[in-house]
Amino acid sequence: MKSAVSARIWNRVARWVITGGGVALILAVLAIMVFIAREALPLFGKARAVSDAALPVTARSLAAGLDDRRELAFQVTPREIIVCRNPSGETIQQLPLALGTEAPLTTAEYDPGKKLLVVGTADGRAGLGTLAFEESWAGEERRSTPRLVWHATTAFDSSCGRIVRIAGDRDEDGQVALAAVFDNGTLHYELLDGEGTRLASQKMAASGKDAAPTVALLSLHAALLAVGSTDGTLSLWDLRDPAAPQLEDHIRSSMHAVTALRLLLGEQGLVIGTGAGELTEWLRTRYVRASNTGIETIQLDGEPLRPGEERTLLDRDYGRKFSHVHGLRFATVGAPWTNVRTFESHPGAIVSIAASPRNRVLATMDRHGGVRLHHSTSHRTLLQVATGGDVQPVHVGFTPNAQALTALGAEGRLHIWELHVPHPETSVASLFDRVWYEGYVQPAHVWQSTGGSDEFEPKLGLFPLLLGTLKGTFYALLFSVPIAVLAALYLSQLAPASLRNVVKPTIEMMAAMPSVVVGFLAALWLAPLLEGRLAAAAGALALMPPGIAVALGVWYLLPQGWRRRARPGMELPFMIPFLLLAAWAGVQWGGAVEASAFGGDLKQWLFDAHGITYDQRNCIVVGIALGFAIIPIIFTISEDAMSSVPPSLTSAALALGASRWQSALHVVLPAASPGIFAAVMLGLGRAIGETMIVLMATGNTPILDLSPFNGMRTMSASIAVEIPEAPNGGTLYRVLFLTGTLLFLFTFVLNTGADLVGRRLRKRYGQF
Repeated sequence: MKSAVSARIWNRVARWVITGGGVALILAVLAIMVFIAREALPLFGKARAVSDAALPVTARSLAAGLDDRRELAFQVTPREIIVCRNPSGETIQQLPLALGTEAPLTTAEYDPGKKLLVVGTADGRAGLGTLAFEESWAGEERRSTPRLVWHATTAFDSSCGRIVRIAGDRDEDGQVALAAVFDNGTLHYELLDGEGTRLASQKMAASGKDAAPTVALLSLHAALLAVGSTDGTLSLWDLRDPAAPQLEDHIRSSMHAVTALRLLLGEQGLVIGTGAGELTEWLRTRYVRASNTGIETIQLDGEPLRPGEERTLLDRDYGRKFSHVHGLRFATVGAPWTNVRTFESHPGAIVSIAASPRNRVLATMDRHGGVRLHHSTSHRTLLQVATGGDVQPVHVGFTPNAQALTALGAEGRLHIWELHVPHPETSVASLFDRVWYEGYVQPAHVWQSTGGSDEFEPKLGLFPLLLGTLKGTFYALLFSVPIAVLAALYLSQLAPASLRNVVKPTIEMMAAMPSVVVGFLAALWLAPLLEGRLAAAAGALALMPPGIAVALGVWYLLPQGWRRRARPGMELPFMIPFLLLAAWAGVQWGGAVEASAFGGDLKQWLFDAHGITYDQRNCIVVGIALGFAIIPIIFTISEDAMSSVPPSLTSAALALGASRWQSALHVVLPAASPGIFAAVMLGLGRAIGETMIVLMATGNTPILDLSPFNGMRTMSASIAVEIPEAPNGGTLYRVLFLTGTLLFLFTFVLNTGADLVGRRLRKRYGQF
C-alpha cells in the first residue's frame, strides 16, 4: 500500500516536472520572440515635434537659426543680425552686416550644415560669409559667442534693381560663387577668388519664352546652378568649370511657378516646391549609351559588350576611359534629371524648403504657415505642425545637429520645435520594395548599410537578403535531400547489418563537426578546386547517371544464380567501381570538351557568350558545404522512420512477388513519409538559420541574381556581419532585429506547415 502511494506521488511529481519544463520552454521561446520583435518595433514609430519656444520677431526678418545647444537664436534683419537667448527672447548681441553699403538686405539664406550665410541688398550687392557660434570657457562657465566672417562681397549691376533671391557657395580652394535673381526678372552669376577678385561674370536667361526666374540654388560641391521660373521651368547649369557655366538641362518640372529649391544631404537629390504646393524630388541620372559596332567583344564595366549590342550606363567617365577601344561608340541619351518622387502636396504655395544636415529629411513650409517633415528615401511624410495665424511665412530650417526645427514669420514669431524622428529611413516600401536611390538609373532592391562618408544614403532593402537565404537553402536541399533519403532507404532496408552498424554512426558523427570548420574547408579548399576544374566537375556529374545505368545493366546480366547467392545490399558495392570509372571518364571528357569547344576556359566562355560571371565562392559551393552539414539530420531521422515501418508490411510485399527494391520504394518509403518529411523540414530549418558556412563559403554579396555561379548574402550572415558595428538603438541595429524577427517567423511558419502536412500524412498512412 505504501509503495503504491509513493509511486502515485512520484508519478505526480514527474508529471509536474515534465509539464513545467514544457511550459517553460514555450515561454522561453515566446520571450525571445517578444524581445526580438520589441527591438524592431520602433522602426515603424511615428515622429514627434515638441514645441520648444516661440520667440518674438522684433523687426522684419529674412532668415533665422539656432546654435547646436539651442541656447542662442539669431535673426537676419535688413540692417543687422540679432542674437537672443532661447527661450526668453532676450537680445544679447547685435552683429553689424558691414557690407560696404547703406542699402538694407532684401533676401538672405542660411545653411546650418555648412554654416554659410549668403545675403543680397536693395542696391544689387551680395555677400557670402560664415556665421558660427564659438564656445569658450571662463573658469567653469561656458560661453557661446556668435561670429560672422565674410569670405567675399560683390556688387552686381546696380541698374538691375534689388536682389529678390540669392544663392551662393564656397569651395575648398576659397572660391566663391554667387547667383542673384533681381526684381526686373534677370539672373546674374559671378565667381570670385579667395581675395574677392571677380573671375567670371555672366548674365543668364530663363529657358521659357515669357518666363522670369523666381528662385536660384547654387552648389559648387555638386557643380550645379539651378534656377526656377514663373512657368515651372527649371534650368540647370553644369559648374564643373565654375568660370564657364554650361546649360546642362532644362525641364518642365510643373505647370506652376517654382517657388523653392533645396539640395538634400550629399547634394545629389534636388527638391522642388511650386506655387501650387507641389513637392517633387529629382535626381541627376546622367547616362550614356555605349554601342559596340566592331567585331570583337569588349569588357565594359565588368560586363561583356558584344557586337551590335547597346547598353545604357551611368556617366562615370566611360567616354574617356574607353574611347581608345576600336568599334566602341558613346552617345548621351535621355534627360540628365529625372523626377523620382512626388510627395504629399501642401494646401498652398511652398515658400521655403530646408534639408537636414544629418540625413535625408526635409522640411517644407507653405504660405499658410503649415510645416511638414518628409524623408526622401522612405518617401514618407513624417509629421505636420502648424505655426499659427500670426506668422507670415518666410523661412524654415534645422539646427546644425538636426535635433530641432525653426519656422520664421516676417513679422510674427520664430517658432522652435524639438524633433524626435528616430528612424525616418524605414518604411514597408523602403524595406521590401524597389527604391530609386541616388546614383541609380532606376529603382532597385539594394542592401548597402554603410558607406565611406557621412553623406552616404543607407540602402536597407531586405529583399536581397531574403532571396539569398532562399537560394542557399534551395541548393543545400537540392544536394542533401536525395543523398540523405536514399542513403537512409538503402541502409534501413537493403544493406547488411554489419555495414549499417558502421555507416550510420559515422554519418551521425558528421553532425558534430563545427560549422566553422565546414565553412573553412569550403572557402579555402572546395571553392578553388571547383573554380580550377569547373568543366571536369560538370563532366563527372553528367556521366554519373549513365554510370549508374551501366552498373545496373551489368548486374542484371550476371547469372541469376550468382545474384541469388549475393548477400542483400551487395548491389551498392558492386556499383562503386562503375561510379568511380564514370567520374574519371567525366573528368577527362570535361577537360577535352573545354579545350575544344570553349577555348580552354569555360568560365571565360560563359562570360563572353552569355554574360554569366563565375564567382569563386558561389551557390554551388554553398550547396555542397551546407548540404554536407544537414545530411546527418535528414539521414538520421529518415533512417529511424524507415526502420520503424513494421516488418510485416515488407514481408507481405515480398510474399506478393515484389523485389526488395520495389518493397522499399513502394511500401516503406510511403509508410515512412511523415518521418521523412519531418526530417527534411528540420534540415530546412538548419539551412535557413546557418551562419558560418554561408558567411565563409559565399562572396557575402547581397545581389539579386538567380545564377548558381554567383554568391549571395543570407539574413543570418548579414546579422552576424553587421551587428557588431551597428550603433545600439540605431536604424541598422533595429533593421537587423527585424531581420531576426523575419527569420523567426519564417521558421515558425515552416514548422507549422510541416506539422500540418505531417498530420495529413500520418492520417493517410496511419493504417500501416
